[in-house]
Amino acid sequence: MRRSAPALVSVCIPSRNTRATLPAQLDALAAQTYAGPWEVVLLDNGSTDGSDALALDWSDRLTIRVARVATPGISHVRNAARSAARGDLLAFCDGDDVVVPGWLSALVHAARDADLVGGRLDETSLNPAHVSAWRDPLPDALMAPLGYLPFAPGGNCAVWADVVDEVGGWDTSYVGGSDDVDFSWRVQRAGYTVGYAPGAVVAYRYRADLRSFLRQYHRYGLTEATLQRRFADAVPRSTVGDVLRVWRRLLRRLPALRHPGVERVKLLRDWAYHSGRLRGSLRERTLLA
Repeated sequence: MRRSAPALVSVCIPSRNTRATLPAQLDALAAQTYAGPWEVVLLDNGSTDGSDALALDWSDRLTIRVARVATPGISHVRNAARSAARGDLLAFCDGDDVVVPGWLSALVHAARDADLVGGRLDETSLNPAHVSAWRDPLPDALMAPLGYLPFAPGGNCAVWADVVDEVGGWDTSYVGGSDDVDFSWRVQRAGYTVGYAPGAVVAYRYRADLRSFLRQYHRYGLTEATLQRRFADAVPRSTVGDVLRVWRRLLRRLPALRHPGVERVKLLRDWAYHSGRLRGSLRERTLLA
């Protein structure tokens, strides 16, 4: 069913100590080409660097408000956005990324034909080449984790407010990953549609220090085990043989540890990711290779 144009779009920005990067994002939002009515809501999640007050310096260029969210965690922030936002369409971007000028127009256009829309992530503009090389290239499409349904990335998406209400918002039990996957899957299982807006581009900033990067991948694996258990009817458990094959492949790559460079980092990444899956499997009483 094609929807009418939104009466008001609320651009929601989860933020915590983003003073160094937030100005670039707010400048980019001020340059948006979208002609309809819209507002910016900065969801401050306990900043101590003054980034919440800094955002109000853009009041002469943006219709902007600051809402403070006391409970830490991205899902708590997104749920608070639903309460703080006045719009019937909610668009999300992060305070450490940068949207392109046509970002909001592209999301709103795609949202006329979909209930939840994801945009494209540009992984090169804000990241050193070696940091981008640590990760596999992102496809020009929505990804479908665990071979199931596509998902809209939480840092570049738009969702109708009535859809958020219908599915009960974001699940706050996910910490460190998979929260947007869970939300997208529940949206689709409730009978709603997910669309892709390739023109809604966000220059996406990766974690540039190795320790944070590996911790992030460990949490990805950990939370994917939670996904598998909660959607077990669609995502089957792995077998013991699957797990053994994964770890045999990792063990065969151990010589890469002797050679500094991208292959060494990728081995550490995969080790962190699959150890997260094992840890998550134990916690969730399931099995995910």
